[in-house]
Amino acid sequence: MLPIYICEDDIVIREAEKLEIEKQILIEGYDMQVVLSTSHPEEILTAIKNNPGLGIYFLDVELKNEAMDGFMLGQKIRK
Repeated sequence: MLPIYICEDDIVIREAEKLEIEKQILIEGYDMQVVLSTSHPEEILTAIKNNPGLGIYFLDVELKNEAMDGFMLGQKIRK
């Protein structure tokens, strides 16, 4: 199973992304699952540390009220 992570600060957009991704997984029968959908980049990093390996990431470029943006989060994920 390939985990999917979503980091988006707008809850409406985050829920819409999650719903659309889960719908496509179901329709296509992919072996994937949205394991985390959050507005906090630190939660993504913690989840990755606890379960290292491949994943698919949907990252908001501009994360309001957070110490890092989507670009910085992407760089930390790659490390």
